Amino acid sequence: MSDVIHIVMVRDNLENIPQHKMPDGFSIRNFRAGEGSVWARVGAAAGTLASVEIAQNRFNEEFAGPVADMESRCFFVVHDESAEVVGTAMAWYAPEFVPGENYGRVHWVSIIPEFQGKGLAKPMMISPR
Repeated sequence: MSDVIHIVMVRDNLENIPQHKMPDGFSIRNFRAGEGSVWARVGAAAGTLASVEIAQNRFNEEFAGPVADMESRCFFVVHDESAEVVGTAMAWYAPEFVPGENYGRVHWVSIIPEFQGKGLAKPMMISPR
């Protein structure tokens, strides 16, 4: 299993965010209703969660309810040649960060090991398209 790294970075605004192009052969698409198992598979393969079962349970507890939010806030990296989802990230809520403030967060960034180091995370987190 990969090491999981927890990072907290704060940005005061969304101005002048660097843009990163998705490498050739990969694309980004939104999560679609019913794809909790895809999210779970990627998270488990990346070592973000210990197993597919644990990942699926976490998805069911935290994300299965707000499907509309998932469809607009969860993104998948797709390996175009195989059509396989190889990465995921979310633009999620962080109400606990500063109570009373409207903060968001980049959440559950995972790339399966065979595709790590190919420049997929930055474009996925910075620009959803």
